[in-house]
Parts: sequence; C-alpha cells; structure tokens
Amino acid sequence: MYKIYFFFIIFFLIILFISSVLVITVTNPIFSIFNLILVFLNATIILLILKIHFIALLFLIVYIGAISVLFLFVIMMLNLKPSNSNKLINYYIIIGFFITLLLFIEILVILITSSFDFLFFFNNNNIIQFYNDYYTNITILTNIENLSLLLYSHYI
Repeated sequence: MYKIYFFFIIFFLIILFISSVLVITVTNPIFSIFNLILVFLNATIILLILKIHFIALLFLIVYIGAISVLFLFVIMMLNLKPSNSNKLINYYIIIGFFITLLLFIEILVILITSSFDFLFFFNNNNIIQFYNDYYTNITILTNIENLSLLLYSHYI
C-alpha cells in the first residue's frame, strides 16, 4: 500500500520538477503560466496524497484559482510576444551560479556558527524520541487544529 503512495509521490514530484523548469525556460509567457498552473496542481496532488487536505485546498483555491488565472489574463490582455533572450543566457547563467554559490556559503556559515547543536539532534535516539512525541500529540487532533495550535503558540 505504501509503495503505491511512494510511487505516486515520486511520479508527481518528477512532473512538478519538469514543469517548474519549464516555467523558467519557456519563451512564450502564456505557456509559462500554463506550466505554473501545472506546478501548483502537482503540489496540490502531492499534498492530497500526504493527507494534508486543508493546505492542498488552499493551494487549489488561492494559487490556481486566483493568482495563476490573474497572471494568465494580464498576459493575454497585454498581448506579450515571445522573448528573444538567447543572447544574454550565458551571462544570466553565470550570475545565477554566483548568487546560488553565495547563498549556499551563507547557509553554511549560519549552520556552523549557530548556537544550536545540530549534531546532537541527529543522534538516532533523539530523532526516534522526537517523532514518537510528535506522533502521539498529532494523532489526537485534526489537521486544522494542529496547524492553528502551531501557528498561534509557536510563531506568535
């Protein structure tokens, strides 16, 4: 049973990754928005498979129902033509590589210099205890109750 779920999750993650790359690389803006809608739809399906229904429906209503359709209508009303950005693509790839490298260096510096002991958490006994405590607390409440308790206790 779980192998089928795992297969579907991997399948939709591959489609999500391919369509998210196509959002950036397609030169026609209308096809780019269609791929963006496909990204949100695959994310919604993955959340539904993982039984996170509330956030999946929020994705469906907010992102697909409102934002993507708004983008699509704006681009269609502006009548944008496909871009010819092949001349500067190498320049953008080099700049993107250096920005990505800078972000990874920043993340490493934060992880190394932080006061949290990450190696202590990755001990097997601590992980097992953390998930046992989490599972016993999470199974009592519904998804919306868990989300509201987390948002209004830990983050506020």
